[in-house]
Amino acid sequence: MIKPLDKIYEAYFNSMGEKFGEKVRKRIHWICQKAEGEKILDIGCSQGIASILLGREGKSVLGLDLLEESIEFAKEMLAKEESTTKERVIFKSENFMNFDFKDEKYDTILLTEVLEHVTDPKRFVDKAKMLLKNNGRMVVTVPFGINDYFDHKKTYYVNDILELIPDDFEVKDLNIMGSWVGVVAKKSSNKENSLEYKYFLKKAEEGFFTQEQELLKFKKRLQKNISVLKEEKQLSERKLEKLEVLEKANETLEKKLEKANKEIEKLKLEQLKLLNSEEKALLELKKVVKKNNILSNSKLGRLTIKYWDFRNNIKKKRGL
Repeated sequence: MIKPLDKIYEAYFNSMGEKFGEKVRKRIHWICQKAEGEKILDIGCSQGIASILLGREGKSVLGLDLLEESIEFAKEMLAKEESTTKERVIFKSENFMNFDFKDEKYDTILLTEVLEHVTDPKRFVDKAKMLLKNNGRMVVTVPFGINDYFDHKKTYYVNDILELIPDDFEVKDLNIMGSWVGVVAKKSSNKENSLEYKYFLKKAEEGFFTQEQELLKFKKRLQKNISVLKEEKQLSERKLEKLEVLEKANETLEKKLEKANKEIEKLKLEQLKLLNSEEKALLELKKVVKKNNILSNSKLGRLTIKYWDFRNNIKKKRGL
């Protein structure tokens, strides 16, 4: 089973890049600034960075998350904090919808990057509402716009998140932070001070503008990368053409070398034949020399040689 592990703590400290870390810190700090009161419930606290930051400021925080791995990490990070922070922050691996809060009530409930993971977010909001003190508030953040993360069940725009806010709450703030949208809603029967529709529309337009800017930058980066890839492709094609020419030249050389080797073998055979002929002639010559030596060393042979010399001299004198 694939688990939707969040690495918000590492991201906060730039372990996933400085630019991303800056965006994460901006969002986490906004969430913490909106957490009013002394008693905070952090639902889906993940690795616990927001809970720890609030604990450092003297607030009592209960952080809940389904994933034991995230809670174990949060506890390890909490163990490194000052004793006053450790005393104020509690982390538990629990299901928010099944957890027994007894009669506990909270000044602020954080629902940050939680609702996009559930199929019925209204149930979460309704239960959170019951756990709030009078005039308590909820801080809700979700990804803004399309996000294809495998565990996200719903896409949120401004109106989608506003529809989740109960009727007896007034919206105190709405903020779009790049790829996230956040809402602060306060439990109240007086809705006269709620933000006007035009404000929401303005914020939505600002969010779309920011997103479009990011998309345009991304498009430019893609176009630049495509241009670089095209140049590399052309260079590769030229190198391939040269390689093909070299391969053809190499094939021609191999054929010539093969032909030369055949000629060399032919010459070797001819030389071998000549050598054999020379050896035969040398043997014959040796035989003649041997016979001549035998004749030269015998009385009859010497007389025969003198006779041949006498006849040759007479022929020369007669001009024969």
